[in-house]
Amino acid sequence: MGIHPLKSKITKAEKDYAYWSQMLEILKLRKANFIEGAQEVYLLSSIEKAISKAEQNEQRAQKKLNKAKLQYNRAFEAKKAISYFYHPFDLETARPQTIQNLNAKLTSQI
Repeated sequence: MGIHPLKSKITKAEKDYAYWSQMLEILKLRKANFIEGAQEVYLLSSIEKAISKAEQNEQRAQKKLNKAKLQYNRAFEAKKAISYFYHPFDLETARPQTIQNLNAKLTSQI
């Protein structure tokens, strides 16, 4: 089996978030070095603009990561519920399931 599409969304979102978090830290270090008098090519205002953009991108990436995890968890729970209810035998009584019973259980969970 391949990677679940929702799982790959989580992986991509984690990479994006890690990238922007790291970029933000680099920019903050550049700003600190600039303020301490280190020789930097970038002007302070350019660094501050880049930090602001990186913060926005980091927040956006965090939201995407949270959304991807939520979607994956919902899909996982739905699959688990379907596999529990869509079983040829009632797991509590060990009797064969009827189509009507299966339909009623699945409908009540959706």
